[in-house]
Amino acid sequence: MPSHRSSVEGRVYRFRSETECEELRLTLSNEITKVIRQHMVLALGRVPERPGYVEVMTVTTKDQSGQNLPISPTPKRHYPLQLRFINPLPENVFGGTLMRFTTLPKLSYLRVDKSYEVPLSALEDVIDGYGNQPMLRLKGHGGIRHLLQHLRATKHRQLGNRVLV
Repeated sequence: MPSHRSSVEGRVYRFRSETECEELRLTLSNEITKVIRQHMVLALGRVPERPGYVEVMTVTTKDQSGQNLPISPTPKRHYPLQLRFINPLPENVFGGTLMRFTTLPKLSYLRVDKSYEVPLSALEDVIDGYGNQPMLRLKGHGGIRHLLQHLRATKHRQLGNRVLV
C-alpha cells in the first residue's frame, strides 16, 4: 500500500541493531536500555527542538492496567481507548473481495507511562505479513490524533492532582 502521509506519527518501528547504530555513528541516550531496544515502538511525532529526532513509546505484550492501551485486535475491556491501524484497501480475488487486516505478531499494548526521544535514523520500519507498515489511523476513534489527545488529557489530570508545597 503506498504511503499517503509523509509524517512519522502513528507508525510502528523497531530499533536498528547495535552494530548498525555503531556503523551509522548513532549514539542513544542511556535511558534507551537493551530491554527497550528489543521492543517495537510507536512514533508520536517529530521532536521540534531536536531535528532528526522522534518521540516514541514502546509496544509490549504485557497487560499492565493504567500504564498501557490495547492495540487492536487486543480487546479494549476496561481501557479508555483501543488503538487501531489503517487497513489496506480490499482486493478483488477470484471474483470476491479479500480484506486484509494489519496487526502485530502478538496481542499488544502501547506503554503510555514513558516516552523517549530517539534519532529517526536509529529506527527501521516494521513490515507486516502483507508488506505494509503498521500505522495508526490519522483521525477517528483509536487513531493517532485520539491517542495524542488522550495523552495530553492524562498529563493535564496528573498535573492537576499534584499538591503544591
